[in-house]
Amino acid sequence: MKSSKSYKHIYTLPLLIMSGNALADNEILSSLADQDKLSIIAKNLVWDRNGLDGAKDRQDWSQAFIAKYESGYFGGEIQIGFDITGMVATKIIADDDKAGLGNLPLKSNGEIDNNYGKIAPSLKLKYDQTILRYGDLQPRTPVFAPYGTRLLPETATGFSLESTHIKYNKIDMGYFTRGTSPAGNERERLYANYAKKQADSAQYLGTTFNPNNQFLVSVYALNLENIYDQYYFSLRYTPTIQDIQPITLSSKVYRTNDAGTSDAGPIKNTAYSLSLKYSLSKTHGVTLAYQKIDGNTPLDTVAFGSGAGAKGDSVWLDNAVQYSDFNAPNEQSWQIRYDLDFSAYGIPGLSAMARYIYGSKIDGSHLDDSSAYFNKYGVNGKHHETNIEAKYIFQSGTFKDASIRLRQSWHRGNKAQSEGNVNDFRLITEIPFSIF
Repeated sequence: MKSSKSYKHIYTLPLLIMSGNALADNEILSSLADQDKLSIIAKNLVWDRNGLDGAKDRQDWSQAFIAKYESGYFGGEIQIGFDITGMVATKIIADDDKAGLGNLPLKSNGEIDNNYGKIAPSLKLKYDQTILRYGDLQPRTPVFAPYGTRLLPETATGFSLESTHIKYNKIDMGYFTRGTSPAGNERERLYANYAKKQADSAQYLGTTFNPNNQFLVSVYALNLENIYDQYYFSLRYTPTIQDIQPITLSSKVYRTNDAGTSDAGPIKNTAYSLSLKYSLSKTHGVTLAYQKIDGNTPLDTVAFGSGAGAKGDSVWLDNAVQYSDFNAPNEQSWQIRYDLDFSAYGIPGLSAMARYIYGSKIDGSHLDDSSAYFNKYGVNGKHHETNIEAKYIFQSGTFKDASIRLRQSWHRGNKAQSEGNVNDFRLITEIPFSIF
């Protein structure tokens, strides 16, 4: 939803005052104001996680507003600008004895904090088609990705560089030292999610090559200081057959080795997934996927902040789904998925999905107590998860681009698998506002 352009300078003026001498330069003011953007997302989240076999139920209903201001650029060949994201959240209904989903912070006495928020500022330098940023950021890469599925997102503090200077190619670089959790604003050390070992820094380098609508190739490398090195490769191929593209083939591979002082102990695993999707008239889609963790340690990820929901979002394998990532030691898993787009039935904007994943052969018995993953997995672990999802995006009118998304998961596993038996329901409503 858009408001009148004439109100633009009312919103930008307070931010420009903070930049001191910039207000005295009309050319800078004009440059910033002509390019800047302000958007707000109103996000409502209902989450109900029902733990079975004596596990605790976790529930909350909460509301958030996420406002993002992006300035224009000013300067000569090298230009400068800044971004600020302000986030506030409030409890609607949540009981203290059912807390712990990572959407609302907890006080020292264990009670839910009814209101909270955080600010994520950053500076940016632009040269040609290359942008260098420093501040509280949300890079999204297959090896380093602050999580965005809770009420408020995680952030990471550090530098990032993105360049599209080379045709068909995007280059990503990053160096980060701290992060915030979804329900926290304290900048804490980064850590390995499953090993629970902290690191002073994480750095990554990667590239994505997309020469046409048939091929997409990505290569990334990450170092989580003194814990592990991780390498990622993916290839997606969508051949054109009789002027249509009914088939999509995808492969993704992670290789992880312990690094530096090996604070989490020995790590050596290769994780990969292969998938085949067949689409019919862009209405129906059927996907088959296979995933394997080849090694005695799980595929680990960089996590941000502390508490529930701080796990990060950098497992991009095909069988990483709503509740489980199917990434345990030696695990193999299979998935079948069906997608439906209702546009052909006269309801554009409505889509639905259903999938089933079965994982087995989990074996965490080949580790000793020098490993941070020791005793976290048993022998012959197995589990399965069923997901259904429906989403509607408003196509026009006052609420154009607003969305309602329903997600339901049923997860069942034996004791050797360790993630338990859980029913997980989420209802997410997002309403975007474009102020200018």
